[in-house]
Amino acid sequence: MAALPKSFDLEAMRLRVRLHQGEGDSVKQRCAEILAGSKTRPEIQKLADELAKACRGRPRTGAKYLWFEIGERDGILRVEGHKYEVRLRLLGEEFDLRDESKIKTALALYKKAMDEYDAIARKG
Repeated sequence: MAALPKSFDLEAMRLRVRLHQGEGDSVKQRCAEILAGSKTRPEIQKLADELAKACRGRPRTGAKYLWFEIGERDGILRVEGHKYEVRLRLLGEEFDLRDESKIKTALALYKKAMDEYDAIARKG
């Protein structure tokens, strides 16, 4: 099986989801544990930097960071036979997004990542 793109970090995405769910302290702790290791993890470092800078207000979370989950859910809804407009409405309700453009952007990011992954898988 081919390797994922270097920019893809599943644990960073999972940490962002946990952050979105309000588990900021545990995310900070896990970032510190990961960064204490010997491997360089740019996405984890970026998340840790965002958390360190977030003195006031909320850290950056939302649809922009849930693109993978939104894309997977869209695939499930597509297999179930829902039309595009219905899928957009259902995704908006499920992820609490009122702006369709955010959902469309997340779906475009997901499609781009899957196309990159497929291209790498075909080479390997």
